[in-house]
Amino acid sequence: STDTPMPARFFALFDDVAVTVNGVPTADAGPDQTVNSAAPVTLDGTGSSDPQAQALTYSWTQSAGPAVTLTGANTAQPTFTAPAGPATLSFDLQVCDGGAPVLCDTDTVSVAVNRTPTADAGPDQTVNQTVPVTLDGTGSSDPDMDPLTYSWTQTGGPAVTLTAATTAQPTFTAPAGPATLSFDLTVCDDATTPLCDTDT
Repeated sequence: STDTPMPARFFALFDDVAVTVNGVPTADAGPDQTVNSAAPVTLDGTGSSDPQAQALTYSWTQSAGPAVTLTGANTAQPTFTAPAGPATLSFDLQVCDGGAPVLCDTDTVSVAVNRTPTADAGPDQTVNQTVPVTLDGTGSSDPDMDPLTYSWTQTGGPAVTLTAATTAQPTFTAPAGPATLSFDLTVCDDATTPLCDTDT
C-alpha cells in the first residue's frame, strides 16, 4: 500500500502589547511677585501639571537674593518671610513625575521686595488772609520709583475747602487771621499691598 502524506499543519499565536510613552511634566512656579518687607510670602507651584495626570513631587530652591528660610520646600506652596528691601529673590521649582524613568521640568519665579515711600508735605508757610495758598507734596518720593497717590487732610485750624486734595499740590483760600492751620499728607505706592508714609 502507498502511505498518504499527512497535510502540513500551521499554528499561529497572537498577543497584544501596549507601549505607553511617558510625557514630560510641566513646572509652573507661578507669577512674579512684589511684596513688602517682613511680609509672609507664598510661592505657588499648583499650576504645574503632568500629561498622564501622575502625582508630582516638588522641590524648591533659592537661586538668587538674600538667603531666606523656605518652609515646605518640598510642597507645591512653600512660604518664607520677605527680607528687608531693596532685594530681588529668585526661586527654582523642579517637578518630577512617577514614571520609569522619572521625568522632570523646572521653572523660575522672581520676588521683588517693595520699599516704603517718603512723604514730604513741604515747608511751613506764613500767608496773608484771603490769599490763595498752594500746599506742595512734590518732594515726596519712592525708592523703587513706583507711582505715588496723594491724600491731604486738614488736621487743625479753621476749616477750609481743599481743592484737588488727591494731587501733589492742592489749594485753598486762607481764612481770616490770626489762625494756624495744619495738614497731613499721606503718600502711597502702587503695590498690590500699598506702602504709605505721612508728613505734616
